[in-house]
Formats: sequence, C-alpha cells, structure tokens
Amino acid sequence: VIQFGAGIVMARLLDPSDFGVFFAVSAYVALLGAQVRFGLPSALLQAREVSEIQWQSAFWAMQGLALAATLVVFGVSDWLSDFYRDPRYGTLMQLMCVTFFLAPFMVTSESRLRREMDFPAISRAQIIAKFTGTGVGIGAALAGLGPYSLVTGGIATALIATLLLRRLTRWHARPLFEADSLRPLFAFSWRMHLNNSLSLAANRVDNMLIGRLASLDLLGIYTRAFAIARLPVDNICTPLYQLVFGALSRIQEDHGHSRLLFQKVLCAVTSAVFPLLLWLIFNAEGFIHFLYGDKWLPAADPFRLLAIGSFMLVISITLSSLAAAQNLVARQTPIIAINLLLTVIAVIVGIRWGLTGVAIGITLKIIISNLLLVRMMQRSHLELGWSAIGAAIAPALLATLLTLVAAAVAAIRFSASGWPATGAAHFFAMSLIIGAAYTASWYLFALRRAHDPVIAANLALLHRLLDRLPGRGGRK
Repeated sequence: VIQFGAGIVMARLLDPSDFGVFFAVSAYVALLGAQVRFGLPSALLQAREVSEIQWQSAFWAMQGLALAATLVVFGVSDWLSDFYRDPRYGTLMQLMCVTFFLAPFMVTSESRLRREMDFPAISRAQIIAKFTGTGVGIGAALAGLGPYSLVTGGIATALIATLLLRRLTRWHARPLFEADSLRPLFAFSWRMHLNNSLSLAANRVDNMLIGRLASLDLLGIYTRAFAIARLPVDNICTPLYQLVFGALSRIQEDHGHSRLLFQKVLCAVTSAVFPLLLWLIFNAEGFIHFLYGDKWLPAADPFRLLAIGSFMLVISITLSSLAAAQNLVARQTPIIAINLLLTVIAVIVGIRWGLTGVAIGITLKIIISNLLLVRMMQRSHLELGWSAIGAAIAPALLATLLTLVAAAVAAIRFSASGWPATGAAHFFAMSLIIGAAYTASWYLFALRRAHDPVIAANLALLHRLLDRLPGRGGRK
C-alpha cells in the first residue's frame, strides 16, 4: 500500500522522462546487485543447517562482490551517459552503488529471520523502512530533485531496513572468513545465481533497449504500463515467493505434500490476483486518470496487453518457487535463457509498432516461457502437469471468464450510453459489476467442489479471513 501510494505521488510530481532515466539506470544496477548476492540468500535458506562461519563467510563474500560491482559502475557510467544521451545517467548510477554495500547486511539478517519463519518481524521492518524511505523520496521530489529523488528514497529505504533487520536478529559481522565453508552453499547458489541473473536480465533488458531505441520519455510511459500490469503480481505473488520457497524446501522430500501445498498456494494467489487484473483491464483509463494524471494516459493500451501476460506470470512465479525448493534450478536455466532471448526479440521487432508492439511481444514471450516451465515440471520427478495446475486454478479461471463476459457487456452498454472511460460513473459501475460477478462465480464454483482438498483449504482460509473482520465476532 505504501509503495502504491508513493507511486501515485511521484508520478504526479515527476515527468515520464524522469522515470525513464531512472529505470534505464536501475536496470543495470539491479543486474549488478544480483551479482553481489550471488544466490547466497537462497542457498542460506535452502540448506538444512548453516554454521556461524558460513554466515560470516557468506557476508564477507558479498561485500567483496559489492566492491567489484562498484568498480564496474564507475568504469562504465560515463559511457552509458553518452549511450543514452542523458548527462544525469552517470551520477544516478554512481549514487546507487551505496545499495551494493547495504545488501549483504540486509539479506543476511533477513535470511536468518526467514529460516526461523519469523515473517512478522520482516514485515514490520519492511513497512517502517518503506514508509520512511517514501517520505524521503517525496520530500526530495518536492524539492525539485527529479530522478534523484527516486534514488534518494531507495537508498533511505535500504538503509533503514538494514538497521532494523540487524537489530531484530542481533547478528553482527565479525572478521571471520573461511572459503571452504562456502563450498556447500556455492553448490546450490551458483545455479540459483545464474537463473536469477538471466531472469533479471530478461525482466530489465526491455528497459535497456527501449531507452536507447525509442526515447527516455517513451521508456517512462512503458515502465508505468508495466508497473500497473504487474501491480497485483508484485504485491501478492512476489512477496509470497520466499515464504512458499522456504515452506516447500522443508518438505522437499515429501513429493505428495509438496504438490498439494503448491496447488493450495496457486489456488489462493490466482483467486486473489485474477480479479484484480481483470478490474484493471476494464478500468485502465479511469485508473490512470484518477491516480496518475492525464499525462500517463498513453500507458493504457500497452498496459492492457501486458496484463494478459500477468495472468500467466502468476503460474510461473509459483512454479519457480517449487522448482527451486526441489533443486531443479539447473533444468530451469535453459528456459530462463530462452526467456531473455525472446525479450530481446520482442523489443527489437515490436518497437516498429511503438509500445503496443513491444507489449504484444512481451506478453507472447511470457506465455511461451510459461509453457516451457510447465513442460519441465511435467518431466521432473514431481510429474506436475497441466491437469494439476488446471485443478488448482479452476475456481479463479472460471470465475474470471464469467466475469469477463459480464464486464464486456457492461462496457459496451456504457460506451453506447456515452459514458467516458475516464469518468467516475464508468469507473465505479465497472468496479461494482466485476467485484460482484467474480465473488459470486468463485464462491458458487468452490461450493460445488468443496470436497476437493485444494478447494476446501482455500474455502477455510477465506472463512478465517472473513472472521478476522471487525463486527463478525472474530479476532480484529
């Protein structure tokens, strides 16, 4: 919620070109940041036991990689400024290097808390850090710092999160390093690191290319469309990845239990994400008009196309957590490499038709990558194919299709009546129709299959959540 609210405020204070240069810079910085972590946080989570010397050695290994990444940044930042034809580029990139040295402190403390399944503590630290960092960023934007305000807010968030997490774990770095202790971790981390780097490159190379092939203004519009399309995914699926990965890692030898837990999680997240994506698709212009301002309306059409890919992305993220927990990262590497290649092709070919062409290409590559990932899992020892996935997403998929029909009919009627897509009446009427149609469809389908263990588990979860609402006699 904090991040979403901050995005609205910053979008109104800054221009698309400010976001464009920031995301062009952060694409490279994020890729270098992945080299700093080298998959070690995932390895520390996946390992059955971690000794103190391993914690210390992993920390210092990441600090050494942070220094190397910083040297790379200072070596290429001037060249990249010329490449993107923006003098702000180099300075922004150099400022972001601060996060490289904060990352080892933050991820080590966070990994310790995740191993203890102390997710409330992590949440508290992240919420406080995000809230404070957001305030810093907004203050910098009001002071007229432009894209530098985005960097300032990010650094403040990382610094506060680091301090809070270290206080919660009471873990301190000591001058201890033993290379041999890292070998068991590297056996897993290097494959995870390779996959993470390829996946991150696939997710950021579009920003790198659009900023050069088109303009930083168009890149700003594209990143806004991309962010809206990923809004439900990033705020529901992505935070759950580490939680699901940690839980599945602890039962990795029980294949039946792993499959069932995967299905329960997939059923829950699709039930939450699918209606939000559908709501955003039918309310794109109104959503952008009310929250971000008319200067961002060109993002509406690319957003709709990107949102189609987000439906498939929910399955991919949940499957990836299962694959990592089952140590199938080596099999996943070729798929991620293909994903990277398809992203490059999608941007280079699609840019001829503007952002709409790029959005179509990105959506197609997500669908192809998802098909390849399911095929890999079907051929694995879990033998998890479309039948198991279909059973898990059935309530959300059927409810979404029925709601789609109702929303499409309503949209046609509203258009014939002359209701503008950016008007308040259109926005609230579509919201009401989509919410009511989806809730009724999902609940009726779930009740018809209440005997299914996956559906039963999610019905029970829904009832527990409802019982926590004020006024229902449950916990508030």
